[in-house]
Amino acid sequence: MAALAPTRPVALELEPDAYQGVPCWYRRDTWLADLERVYTRHYSQARRNLTAGVSLKTLLRVATVMADAADHATGRNSRVDNTTIAAKLQCATKTVTRARNLLRELGLATEILRGRQRTRTERMASWRCGDHARGWASVWALHHPKPTIPVDNSHVKSAPHNKMSTHPRRGHSEITSYVERKITTGKPVEKRAPTAPSPTEPGRPVDPDGLWLARTWLSDPSTPRWAHRHTPHGWARVLTKPARHGWSGRDLNQALRDWQSLGHYLPHKPHRPIGLIGRILTTLDLNDRPAAADIARETEAAEQRRQRAHCPHCDEHGWRTPPQNYTGPELAVRCNHTEEQHEVWMKLQRSELPPQQKRGA
Repeated sequence: MAALAPTRPVALELEPDAYQGVPCWYRRDTWLADLERVYTRHYSQARRNLTAGVSLKTLLRVATVMADAADHATGRNSRVDNTTIAAKLQCATKTVTRARNLLRELGLATEILRGRQRTRTERMASWRCGDHARGWASVWALHHPKPTIPVDNSHVKSAPHNKMSTHPRRGHSEITSYVERKITTGKPVEKRAPTAPSPTEPGRPVDPDGLWLARTWLSDPSTPRWAHRHTPHGWARVLTKPARHGWSGRDLNQALRDWQSLGHYLPHKPHRPIGLIGRILTTLDLNDRPAAADIARETEAAEQRRQRAHCPHCDEHGWRTPPQNYTGPELAVRCNHTEEQHEVWMKLQRSELPPQQKRGA
């Protein structure tokens, strides 16, 4: 049995297409260099989707440990759990979790398999192989960020068809890519039938209230980044009813936070963002704005600050300051910013008030 014991812990086998669509890295050093470049440019945007910030030094330390555990050629199969990284770097486990979430936000890593506890059957099988671990670590693929800037090919003119055939490819240099084997109809672009307008095109008539709410929500810095996948015209239809009930962009963001705080799952990158927002809105009472209480509280506080700033009879905290040469009793009174209260203080100074009114003042 000792001879049959493995030299490394048992690893959970992935599906054959687990890495489908996930890119690879060129080199470990190149990936770490891209990490510093992407962090410097896009950290402020990625920080909006995190609960706490992560410094570049901490992110590099966590990324180095993950890169050491990944395959050298592809950057895939990085199997190291948060506890191991935290023990190696002597930091908190939550710090490692935030660093990994930031790598995902920056597009530098993809979680192929989320870690979980092993089942009883898996534990028994691992025990027979000499592995006493009770859980499976998450499997990560480290890769370079995907290009997000679209390529403008409008200035490229297509070559005329049926003028000259390409040289046939033979021998060892034969290329059979899909791009070169694609067959075109040869029909000019200007003679093709126009496509049907999509729901997100600006030409489609939309409700002005929903369009205003969509533009206000997308201009809010706290709006999730995935909301910008659609234009304001695309969001206008689903936001028409909330806009007619007086909702603002702050109400929508507060509704998303309330939805997640109640235990509902909020995807990091929803497949259908408009459908997700529509589903959340159907479970809410549109007459009850989520951020109405906070907005009213802030409005009242701003009004109080304005009154204190323009009142000559109280300090910056709203407490009544006695007039000059006042020798009466020391009273801690909140100022109501009226001249009637000022007259009461002056009468109290001149001892013109009865004793019961002095106590009330």
